[in-house]
Amino acid sequence: MTAEQEIRSLLNTYEGALNTSDAALAASLYTADGVFMPHQFPSSAGPHIKRAYEQIFEAIGLDIAFTVDEVAVAGDFGYAVTRSRGSQTINATGDVTPEENRELFTFAKENGAWKIARYIFNKMSCEPGCVRSARERLAGCAVGRLGGSGASREHTRGRSATSPVTTNPDSHLYPGEKALRERAATPAAPPTTAPCRPSPRGALAR
Repeated sequence: MTAEQEIRSLLNTYEGALNTSDAALAASLYTADGVFMPHQFPSSAGPHIKRAYEQIFEAIGLDIAFTVDEVAVAGDFGYAVTRSRGSQTINATGDVTPEENRELFTFAKENGAWKIARYIFNKMSCEPGCVRSARERLAGCAVGRLGGSGASREHTRGRSATSPVTTNPDSHLYPGEKALRERAATPAAPPTTAPCRPSPRGALAR
């Protein structure tokens, strides 16, 4: 097979790992120093990747399909731009909701086999009101970093300079993400990422 065909096969295997909630298989597809960067959650690196997937699969089940938009290879490195679409089931309640993301993978050859080196994704769609909530949250972060208050300059279009910023940190979350955050709040799980907090870098140290 060509390098591109091998990468597409790797993505097919990864899709299968997600749809069967197989954390061990998903983690095995990464390089030894790989980094998993899920939407709205801290990054996980190396040996911590398996536990990150275990926590996801404890909270939700996935039934999705990837569409590969672009694959490029240069030597022992490559990348892929993809989209995924399907549904997620919240394990605690049995609720089923739509799931749609866009993804960026980078790949590296390790011991002669293509592996995921870095993987990040974010949402392509959301529930009504989440765009507004996200804008308000971003405005609050910007005000805090500038050392200002509600009277600081306007940060979002159509919003007055003195309008209050939403105080509910979960108002922007999707159902599956809320379930994950609730599980992550237990003592056995890593701390959740608070609003305005920079992404942790300790997990990336080697």
